Amino acid sequence: MQKYSWTVDTLIDRLNYLESLNTDGFSSFMLDVVDFDKEQLKSNIEELQNPRRPVEGILNQYNLRKEALEKVKFFFPFYQEFLEKGNSFMDTYNEVNQTDENSQPIIDFKTSSLSKDDIIELTHDFFKNLNSKFYKIFLKPFNYRYDHTIFLTDSEENLFSGETFHLICTDETFINVYRDSTINDLLIAIHEYTHAICLEINPYDCDIEKGLFVEISTLFMELVAQDYITNTLNSEEGMIARINRHLNTIDDAILINLTIALMDIEKNNLHNFQSGKEIKRYRYLLPEDLRKFSLTEYLNLYYASQEEYLASYMYAVELYEIYKNDPDKAFYYLNKIIRLDLNTRRQYYNNIKRFGLTPNLSQEKFQEELTRDLFTLCKKK
Repeated sequence: MQKYSWTVDTLIDRLNYLESLNTDGFSSFMLDVVDFDKEQLKSNIEELQNPRRPVEGILNQYNLRKEALEKVKFFFPFYQEFLEKGNSFMDTYNEVNQTDENSQPIIDFKTSSLSKDDIIELTHDFFKNLNSKFYKIFLKPFNYRYDHTIFLTDSEENLFSGETFHLICTDETFINVYRDSTINDLLIAIHEYTHAICLEINPYDCDIEKGLFVEISTLFMELVAQDYITNTLNSEEGMIARINRHLNTIDDAILINLTIALMDIEKNNLHNFQSGKEIKRYRYLLPEDLRKFSLTEYLNLYYASQEEYLASYMYAVELYEIYKNDPDKAFYYLNKIIRLDLNTRRQYYNNIKRFGLTPNLSQEKFQEELTRDLFTLCKKK
């Protein structure tokens, strides 16, 4: 079999197998497991056959974001605090990155010549030298990499940079990695193999109610991997990746806070927006600190799960700051988070809070480190 070659037909075969199972005598738990796997397969088959594209229309995008945010109102203060602190770094970056039209921006990635095998072997090296317990778990999906990992190319671009899912019934993990021929390919592979590790530990780690917190592990691993790129591969691309991720996350925070403010406008006026033009007309009612942002620019940044990635990123930064001083402690917390299997988003939040992890507590310190990286890159430019 050709390496890295699973296809939608592979998933259809697995679905047909589950559909043909004689489930007479199965316990209610096992019936639920079979149904869970079937739904995963149907969703991923649909995704591969009809990749999701950005939602068109400001009103449609706003309504989708509003629907998602209605479920996590308890987290609104953290979104707002992240942006308040993030604005200072954004201002620093904009000031430092002022260039003429012939200059390249500081955070541009260079084209990478990494092959698929290079990416997989570097991913292996990263986990091997990271944590013995996580490495042992990593080896299971890694050993099945040739027929359970695929790489998507530019022509197959969709809304996601990668995806991972685990079938409980057949005990298989499938991974796809979207390539853009930069060092980001390696970070995406590490991100997706982290999901694979988590799903080996807890097959329900990607449960919808865990959404706000499901990317903590992957974004934490990305932060650690950025150090790996900088220190082990001796490449400034690690610093570039970290700054780029933080700036993109601040953009997400702007978008989310604009949406929250627009939701308040609707609530205060007892009226739901009927068009994108109407949303823009109410711009003058936005809080003063949000009026400087272009509604047209930011409301067109929609992609799925931004509120989840932003929340997870806040915790990932906290874990990363712990990791730098005490790696074992960071992985202790990470393992506890992965193993959580609860019923509501609020329960997940309360349990993680009991671990002593508080969103945004270390953000200013982290941004000071990013600023030092930024000036280091400036000197090399």
